[in-house]
Amino acid sequence: IYIHGLGSSLNRAVVLALEVQKTFTDTISLNITTSTVNVTDDLFPLSDEFEMGIRNRPLSAIQIHIVRLNV
Repeated sequence: IYIHGLGSSLNRAVVLALEVQKTFTDTISLNITTSTVNVTDDLFPLSDEFEMGIRNRPLSAIQIHIVRLNV
């Protein structure tokens, strides 16, 4: 099982993985990788005074791989 979290969902992904680990103690392993992902926002003006645009920004990401151990 893989759990992915991006930006503000990082905390939720970690809490979910820890709850699974708490439930299945000694039968699973968590392999965690963090990274940065570049995302592009499309900007739409709320009035005709402004033009459409784009904004690039980095977001933190986490990938949690839950692996069943051979017990």
